Amino acid sequence: MRRALLGFAVVFLTAGVVQAAGPEFEEDPFGDSDFSGTALIMDLAHPSEGRAQAGVFFSSSLIDKYSTHAGGTLDFSYNLMDTFGIGASLSLMNGALTSIVMDQAGIIGNKVDKCLRDGEANCDARPNVPDFKQVTGSFDLYAIWTPLYGKVNLVSEADVNLEFYTLAGIGYNGTREPEISGQFAANGLPEVSNQGVMDGGLFSDGRVHGTFGLGLRVFLNSWFALRTEFRGLFFRDEFEFNPANGPEGYTSTYWFGHLGADFVVF
Repeated sequence: MRRALLGFAVVFLTAGVVQAAGPEFEEDPFGDSDFSGTALIMDLAHPSEGRAQAGVFFSSSLIDKYSTHAGGTLDFSYNLMDTFGIGASLSLMNGALTSIVMDQAGIIGNKVDKCLRDGEANCDARPNVPDFKQVTGSFDLYAIWTPLYGKVNLVSEADVNLEFYTLAGIGYNGTREPEISGQFAANGLPEVSNQGVMDGGLFSDGRVHGTFGLGLRVFLNSWFALRTEFRGLFFRDEFEFNPANGPEGYTSTYWFGHLGADFVVF
């Protein structure tokens, strides 16, 4: 009997207790929209499909061997879909021989020293090395793949969005070879010509080349983005590695860095 009464009392007391409601889910607890709406990686602040952009860049050679280059590049690209697009660029470059060639302890300096030691009246100080040509101009057509596009926002409080891309294509470039004269300058080294701005023309001694690259856009708003890019350019050339074999074909490779801005046209 006692057990029955005790059970009845427990049921009666628990039935009369009003259970407190659990905590409600707050979608935006801090009021900054960080966790509300579409997930960050899916929220495309700057969609790629159908977007066209024009760019202007300062360009410089990287990993220089015998010549360093500086110039400018104009670029236009259009995204056929979110992750794929096409583009074209035109570059104007001016090259100058590096210290590897021009220093007293460089290639030319060593040749001059040898001529003086041997008592030669006429010294041929021209470097006999491959990859000695300078790139004067380049026109490229390329395909662009953008695996991370539209919005990769690293700072949620600021409207700064990143976009990574790769490119590959073909093009046509001009080359020239600096001329080393027999006249010595005041420093005792030969004078160098045919390496001034536009010397040799834009596409003289032209080569068909391949190109590939990696790039990054930083969108500051819907129509303007900072852009940096690393490109490689390679073409077939000839050099006489062994006089007994005559000229042999080889692949000449140049590396360039671009830094500038993109303007969204539409």
